[in-house]
Amino acid sequence: MRRLTPVPSQVEVLLLESPEAFQAALLARPPHAEESHLIARNRGESVRRFAMRVLHRVRRLLRVPGHVLSISYLFSGDPSETKVRSRLLRALSAAQARRGALRLIGPQQATGRLFDYMDAMSPRLPVGTRLEAKLSPTGWTIMSARPRPEDKIALP
Repeated sequence: MRRLTPVPSQVEVLLLESPEAFQAALLARPPHAEESHLIARNRGESVRRFAMRVLHRVRRLLRVPGHVLSISYLFSGDPSETKVRSRLLRALSAAQARRGALRLIGPQQATGRLFDYMDAMSPRLPVGTRLEAKLSPTGWTIMSARPRPEDKIALP
């Protein structure tokens, strides 16, 4: 009997910094992939510990080529721990590189901070990466970094 090698499904990774904002953030940008992985920050968990946990899990998921379609970071709008958050986002952008989209999603009142985070990530993004920003109907800002069309895999 011959065993078939399973084909990896397309995965969207959702990183949720604030469990309180879960419903509103998902309404702003619901997942579209075949499979979703949600990594949520626990109550009382520091942003630093959350970042370490996220990097460990995302690196494991990225071992399978073409497996991760996009990574969405649902930002709470909290101005504390900006250095840790910036380092996490730079590491995610370097890890994701040409594989798919990296999105930052946050409340409209935190749009300025989201621009700052996107600016901090931009040196690690491949040349020709398309940057987008839009406001969702639910009032959340969504910023995306996507590879050039010839480099990308099927993005929603």
